[in-house]
Amino acid sequence: MAPVMVWGMEVYNKFYRKPTPANILMVPILAMLLITGIAMLLQEFIGGRIVRKLAISIVNPQKGKPIGTILTV
Repeated sequence: MAPVMVWGMEVYNKFYRKPTPANILMVPILAMLLITGIAMLLQEFIGGRIVRKLAISIVNPQKGKPIGTILTV
């Protein structure tokens, strides 16, 4: 999911700077790899932990249905 989001943001930024339809969908591979790596690290180590704790605080696994807990996490 992170690579698609990064690619979309890069295409948007290129179009915002210079709206030419010529090679708007081409993003340099090195920039894409670097930004995707950073996004995945942030997603996994910072965002993921916070969201999991928040989800478990909203749904009580002991009282709720198992499917609710699975879908929340």
